[in-house]
Amino acid sequence: MQKRRVHLLLILPLFLQLPSQAQGTMEFGSVHAAAVGLGAGLAASRGHGQVVRQSYEAMLEAQKATLAQTKAIEQYTKLGCELESKKRWSEAEKSFTYVLKVVALRDGPGSPKSVPALQHLVTISKQQGNLAEAIDFQKTILAFSKSAKVPDPQAVLRSQVDLSNLFIVKNDYTSAEPVLREALAMNSPAIPREKRRAAVSTYAELLRKLHRDAEADALEAASPAPTDAAPSAAVPVAPVQAGTPAIATSPAQTTSGTTDAQSAKATIVPEMELK
Repeated sequence: MQKRRVHLLLILPLFLQLPSQAQGTMEFGSVHAAAVGLGAGLAASRGHGQVVRQSYEAMLEAQKATLAQTKAIEQYTKLGCELESKKRWSEAEKSFTYVLKVVALRDGPGSPKSVPALQHLVTISKQQGNLAEAIDFQKTILAFSKSAKVPDPQAVLRSQVDLSNLFIVKNDYTSAEPVLREALAMNSPAIPREKRRAAVSTYAELLRKLHRDAEADALEAASPAPTDAAPSAAVPVAPVQAGTPAIATSPAQTTSGTTDAQSAKATIVPEMELK
């Protein structure tokens, strides 16, 4: 019996930890857990850093693409103007059509920054005898003028007069009449009197082509004399001498400049080959 007791006393410490040993075990567990947590934190931080780096690299690529697209717009606009001045209409058309595609890539479809290229395409299409296409381009320009955040009355009037003149050249007086009527109804004081008088003259001639002579006479009779100092906003129309030809602006003189990219695209359009 006594030997059994001695044996138990010898082996019992193997199953029971001393307080110091228990504390050591607990401290080791805490350190191990802290090390595991630190490793997980470092891994998460490293993963976040990779995401940030990838986002930064993507932003740089997008900026490079935008700069390349802007440069292409400038180069092909300049080339189109040179070709247009030499009356190489087909090549100029290709150049400005390419500009429209790059603007759409850089700024998104329907960007108002495409207006300068559209103005050139109106002139080019008209010179090529493609009035239907010129009218479509001019309708788009007019839509952009009206939908601007702060519409410019002079820009809207100019776009309306240009569109009506294209209809007149096409002998489509019925389509030209409502465009000019809407232009004169605007009656903004921001429009210079001489431009308004020109628009009134064009409208009066148009009414006569539609055999609406009485309306044309009434329109001109309601207008003050050209020497009248009264502001144009105070009267519905202003006069001109009968027989003055329809006015026409020169959209081909407008060239696009450098613009800030609204939305960068990572795709860079390859150079267009002009044949």
